[in-house]
Amino acid sequence: MPTRKEGLLVLYPEYFDRNLSRAEGRRVPRNQAVEEPTVQALFRAATAAGLDPQLQTDHHHSANWRSRKGRVLVRKSDAGRKEQLLGRLAALLPAHLGEASTTRSTTAPRSIPAAVAPTGRPERKHKGKRKGGFAKRRKG
Repeated sequence: MPTRKEGLLVLYPEYFDRNLSRAEGRRVPRNQAVEEPTVQALFRAATAAGLDPQLQTDHHHSANWRSRKGRVLVRKSDAGRKEQLLGRLAALLPAHLGEASTTRSTTAPRSIPAAVAPTGRPERKHKGKRKGGFAKRRKG
């Protein structure tokens, strides 16, 4: 892992993923994020921003350790503050992904149907006798 002493900023594609929450690793506002960003697109966006990025494809974000999407390293002296850099890259990233993957779907969101009880009879919570609890015991 690059250290702060080395002067490198680490950028993961998860920072720009619209489908992730902030707790899952997204670092930019949802309206600036894109659908399924790739580390190659992030690398191209960093190059277009005039930075000298390094691509590492065998690493993963700590919140998403199962998927090794990779990461991009950028010199801190070239980039400035990390939050400002993320905003600049978020603006450049859609051009490097292609229009089809950055547009939102126009279909209505899926709704989960509520559980419907059969007509004429209320839904039963328990079938048969309950187990456990304060059941009376027979003295025998």
